Amino acid sequence: MRKGKYAELKALWETLNQKVILQYQFKNEEECLALVMQFLAEQQPYLTKKGIATKAETLLVRNRRMTIQREFSLDEERFTPLVEMEFDDFVQKLASRIFVKYSTLKRAFKALPALDIKPYLNEQTLMRLNKRFANFLLMKSFDQFQVGFNHLSHHIHPTAFTDANGQEKTVSTSNLGVKQTDFTPVESYLFDQIFYDSDLEKDNLDPAKGGKIEGVTVFTKIPKNAIKIPCAGGNSYSPDFAYIVQRENGDVLNFIVESKGVENEESLRPAELQKIKHAEAMFNQLQQRSGTGVKIYFARQFAQDKIKELIKLALQNQ
Repeated sequence: MRKGKYAELKALWETLNQKVILQYQFKNEEECLALVMQFLAEQQPYLTKKGIATKAETLLVRNRRMTIQREFSLDEERFTPLVEMEFDDFVQKLASRIFVKYSTLKRAFKALPALDIKPYLNEQTLMRLNKRFANFLLMKSFDQFQVGFNHLSHHIHPTAFTDANGQEKTVSTSNLGVKQTDFTPVESYLFDQIFYDSDLEKDNLDPAKGGKIEGVTVFTKIPKNAIKIPCAGGNSYSPDFAYIVQRENGDVLNFIVESKGVENEESLRPAELQKIKHAEAMFNQLQQRSGTGVKIYFARQFAQDKIKELIKLALQNQ
């Protein structure tokens, strides 16, 4: 790191690195039961010993190029009929893995008599249901239930930038990117060298394109997995860039950017979009907490977006 630069980033960095846990905001256990029943009902097509296997291919056309989405076979997704444990033992193990009450999960199975899980009471079924339920929760968040973020403590360090005592430390270049540029970063960049992963990131760091922006006192590429924002289903998410922008009136804009090298939101994979929504929700909650002293503006950057224009828009909206 360049000498003195972390001090300018410290307040924002420590805010981003507060320890939080995700909270599923159900009004009561009946709402949770309904969601679990919906998930289990969706598994019915895969609990069939015999039947016709189906395959699907999707032809995608983007930028005058045609690609075929991967072939899907129902046989590959079916559960294996094998009994390795008792039903109650199976429910107990599944409940502990997907973090649902045993009593709620058992009620869900009993409320769906057409869902015959008993021929499939084995470890493979547990693993598949656990993985599918995680994805199910991610995709249903915000539409069918809300999430919140509970702060665990004020203990922050160590972080990707600091040791246990809060002092800045050396950062591995592999956590900043797999490619390196030959141009010198602008003075406001946190590091004395530039590493990146995508062309869009490179443009954000290139002094001739997006790296030199008036008012930015310090900015950095956020190291991989440095900020783990918890997402529904047990996933996590980390944004790409952090900027400190000095306004003309003396106020500071703390600007966080998620850079995606796709054309627009519609081009994002649904799972990626859901993770970004979790980041937006957490930053909004941080804004509402009293005593943080740090206001955060979060934005998405797509292939055609210039970082300078996004910051200008943020300054106008703040």
